[in-house]
Amino acid sequence: MNISQLIDKNYYSCSILQDMEGLFKFLKDSLYLVVIDKELKVAGIVNQIDLINHPTGRIIDFDFSKPSVSTETSIVDVYNLMASSCANCLPVYDNMEFMGVISINHLSHYLLNQYKKHDLIYQRAIHDLRNPISNIIGLNSLLEDSIQEPENIEIIDLTKTAGNHALEILNKLLFIEKHESDQYKLEITDLNYFVRECLTELKGILSNKQVQLLLSLSNEKFPYLIDRMHFKRAIHNVVSNAIKFSYPNGTIYGFTQISGNTFTLKIVDSGIGIPLEKQLFVFDQFTESSLPGTIGESSTGLGLYLAKNCIERLKGKIWFDSVEGQGTTFFVEFKA
Repeated sequence: MNISQLIDKNYYSCSILQDMEGLFKFLKDSLYLVVIDKELKVAGIVNQIDLINHPTGRIIDFDFSKPSVSTETSIVDVYNLMASSCANCLPVYDNMEFMGVISINHLSHYLLNQYKKHDLIYQRAIHDLRNPISNIIGLNSLLEDSIQEPENIEIIDLTKTAGNHALEILNKLLFIEKHESDQYKLEITDLNYFVRECLTELKGILSNKQVQLLLSLSNEKFPYLIDRMHFKRAIHNVVSNAIKFSYPNGTIYGFTQISGNTFTLKIVDSGIGIPLEKQLFVFDQFTESSLPGTIGESSTGLGLYLAKNCIERLKGKIWFDSVEGQGTTFFVEFKA
C-alpha cells in the first residue's frame, strides 16, 4: 500500500526567515512545521529534532532539508527512508507539487489500526472454524455405534483423529493470543503434587498410542507461585511431545527431585531423539525443526514454544538433552 491516504494536508507553516527561538511554543505541541521560502513555496520541514539541534538562529541558517517521497511511495519504503535519514517526517510531492507531510505518527497509527483489524479477523476466523470442526467430531461420534464394517470403523477413527488435531491447532492459536496478553493468576501451589495431577490427566493420549508413563516423584512438598492453568498446559505440551516421538508400546519416565531450594522435573523418553542440526530451534514459535511423530503425527510447532514461554514467565528454566535415535530428556527447574 502507498501513503496517499496518510498524508497530512492540514499542516502548520512558518517562514524560512523565522527565528528558531520563536518556534519553540509551536513545536512543543506539533511534530513539525512546513517551511515557506521568500517566493511562498515549500522549502522543507522543520521539526522538534531540528529545534533541539539548533535552538537559536534563523531557519535559513542551517540545513533543514528532508528527503522527499511521492504519493505512490510504499509504506515500507517510507519507513525505511525515515530510519536511514533519522527523520520522523518527510515532505510528499506529486509531479513536483507539494502535497503535504507524512510522519512517523501517521505510519504508527495506521499500522496499529491494521494490526487490530487483522487480529480481529484472525480471531473470528479461528472461532468460526472451531464450531463446524467440533460439530463434525460430534457427528462422527454418533456414527461409531452404527457402523460395524472394519474398514469403515477405520475411516471413522481416522476422521476423528484428523478433526481432533485440527481443533487442537485452532485452540493453540487462540491460546497464543490470550497467553501473551493475559496477566497470570498466581497461586501458591505444591509443585510436586500438582505435577502428579498434570501427568495423571494424560491417560487418554497415552492409551491412544499404548505408551506407558512411569512416575517416580518426590514425597516432599515444594510450594511455589504458579498460574495453574498455564503451567498445566506447559507440562502437558512437554509430555505430549515425548509421546509423539515415542514408539508405540514404549515407556516414558517422569521424575521429580527436590534439593534444597530447587525443584526439578525430568521427562525421559526413548524415542527418535532430536537431530543435532534442529536442536537450536526446538523452542522457536512455528519452528521449522518440527518432525512427524513415530506414527506420522503432524506438529504445529507451538507446543514447546508455549511451554518455554510459560515456564520462563514463572521464573523457571526448561532445557533438554537429546541424542538422535536414542531419545530425549526434558528438564524443568524452579528455585524457591
